[in-house]
Amino acid sequence: MGCRFRIEIRRQEGRRVFYVEGDLDLASAEIVERLLQDSQDSPGLVVDVRGVGCADSSGIRVLLEGARRMQDQGFELRIVGAGPRVARAFNVLGLEQYLDPRPTEPSQKATPLRRARRTRQSGRPLPDA
Repeated sequence: MGCRFRIEIRRQEGRRVFYVEGDLDLASAEIVERLLQDSQDSPGLVVDVRGVGCADSSGIRVLLEGARRMQDQGFELRIVGAGPRVARAFNVLGLEQYLDPRPTEPSQKATPLRRARRTRQSGRPLPDA
């Protein structure tokens, strides 16, 4: 039985917002990493993980590396909407301070940029991932 992974990218209030659905794990980390690299020149990026069922160390590593790269360039990456399972993964790794508690609600004004899909079968310095 497969697990669906999807990212919808929208522009909201001058920022790119990635709405992530599915598991943020080894299988999806490559997609997220590529999209984060493509967005390094954005003055701000929000990754909304409200639709993420679980996140493993591979997925979290990609987010932290992306945030570090953006921070080095003077930009910001916010991780918002973490549910209990995702927040627990960050807590276990001692990284809960990198979750932004401010919600990001989809806006009627948000403009879709593109989507990435995959179906699979089976201010503070950031820590080194």
